[in-house]
Amino acid sequence: MNYREPVRSEVLVVAFNSHLFGMNPATGQRIWERTIPTGYPRLYVSTDRVVVLAQTLSCFDLATGSPIWENPAIGDTLLSDGVHVYTGGTGEVFCVLLADGRTLWHDGFKGKGLSPVSLGIPGAVAQLDRNQ
Repeated sequence: MNYREPVRSEVLVVAFNSHLFGMNPATGQRIWERTIPTGYPRLYVSTDRVVVLAQTLSCFDLATGSPIWENPAIGDTLLSDGVHVYTGGTGEVFCVLLADGRTLWHDGFKGKGLSPVSLGIPGAVAQLDRNQ
């Protein structure tokens, strides 16, 4: 997967505060709207799904905004390889299956401290912006 080439989409996803929107990128018309937990939402958008990390991890259908799954995985950082969704924060990392939201593994890195987590895979890195 090439993360540097944008993919043309019929939906622009916008998230802030407790709001998640799907919008027509050409006209600005709102297609759908959902309420999400308040905070600094992190997004992963695939060709058919939107994953939001905002106090919990939630997945929505890109075209309709319909909820698909929710997982209590927490963190400040969100990254996906298109099959797995990784969240990290306060010294721990979760791996969740994108297809159904099932947690595959969790590591609390016991004894290593509590701080923001950066995540990386070839071609993509996610890290917490301290300015938020």
